[in-house]
Formats: sequence, structure tokens, C-alpha cells
Amino acid sequence: NRNQHIVQLTGIRFLAVLMVFLYHYNPLKGKSNSESFLYSILNEMYAGVGLFFVLSGFLITYNYFQASNLSFDFFRKYMARRFANIYPVYFIITTVYFVYWWLRGEGGQNIE
Repeated sequence: NRNQHIVQLTGIRFLAVLMVFLYHYNPLKGKSNSESFLYSILNEMYAGVGLFFVLSGFLITYNYFQASNLSFDFFRKYMARRFANIYPVYFIITTVYFVYWWLRGEGGQNIE
């Protein structure tokens, strides 16, 4: 099967994202009990970033090797899919940031 989907790795990627979420939204940050066992566990959840990128790299490479024809057309279609997945989110976030920046009146005022 050319585009075989590895369900188990999707589950592990979900756990990696959950780990990063728990790291960033650690309710114990800044509290007096920051030396607790739970705090130390939540503080190590940043390892999910590395896990996510390693799994993503593996899956991208796996898809390359599963393709029976590594032609220019394959890479063109692959890059078109990546662009279609990434660009809309990038454009929305960038637009929201600049509109927020402009509405706050910070546009060009802090340039020295």
C-alpha cells in the first residue's frame, strides 16, 4: 500500500502534543510547592516537542520510501499538499498578529 497510515504512530504523536500542552499549562508553575513530584513530572513534558518532531520526520521519510516512483511529480504534489496545509494557518495567525499590533497603535512607534 503506497500511502499506508500507521495508526499507532498517530496515537504517539497525539501523546507528544498532549505532553507539550501539559508542559505549557502546568498549573503548578510559580507556586510555592514547585518542588513537588507532580511539578517535576509536568516540567519534563517538554520532551514531547522532540518526540513529535522525530515521529514527524520518520513518517515523512517513510512516505518517501513507500512511494514507488520518486519523480519530480511526486515531490511537486507533496509540496503542494504541505503548502495547502500550512499556509492558511500561517496567513491567519500572521494577519491576526499584525491587525492586533496595528490596533494597539504600535505600528512603527518603537523603531529607534
